[in-house]
Amino acid sequence: MKRLLTILAAVVLVHSPVSAAVLYYNLTATGDQGTTGTGSFSFDDGVIDADYSDPSASGDFLSFNVTLQVANGAPSTTVFDLTTVGPELFVMVRSGGVISDFNPGGSNDDGYSLSPFSQNSALLSGNSVNETISWSYSPVPEPETYAAWVGAGLACFAVVRRIRTKSNSVKAP
Repeated sequence: MKRLLTILAAVVLVHSPVSAAVLYYNLTATGDQGTTGTGSFSFDDGVIDADYSDPSASGDFLSFNVTLQVANGAPSTTVFDLTTVGPELFVMVRSGGVISDFNPGGSNDDGYSLSPFSQNSALLSGNSVNETISWSYSPVPEPETYAAWVGAGLACFAVVRRIRTKSNSVKAP
C-alpha cells in the first residue's frame, strides 16, 4: 500500500503544471439603483502575474464579457466586452496572486459608458442613467482541481474496500 501511495505521489508531482495557466473568473455586477449583471473574464497568469498593476490592462486579457440588466434605462439590456472597453480605462491589480482591484471601463454602441472611479466599482452612465456599479468576482476552478478531488475520492474508496475485504476474510472460519 505504501508503494502504491509513493507511486501516486510521484505521478502527481511529475504531471503538475510548471508553466503559466489561463485563469477564469465569474463576474457579478450590482448597481446602487437596481442594475444587475453577470459575466466572465480570463487571463494568462504568465502575462498578468501574481504581482501586477495596470490602469490600462484590457490588452492583457484573453476574454471579458458582462451583460447588464439596467434598471432605469433604455435599452434595459446592454453588453460590455473587450471590443467596447478602452485600454486606458481598464484597471487590474493583483497582489500575491489575489485580485484586489478589477474595474473595466469604456463605452458601447447602446449609449452606455463605464467609468472606473474606485476600487472594484465604476459609474454607469448614459441614456438617463447615472449609477454606481460594484464588481465582485470569483475564480472558476481549473479542471485539474476537479480531477484531483475525483482521484482522492477513488483512492479513499479503494482503501476502504481493501480494509473491508481484509476484515471479512479474517472473520471467515
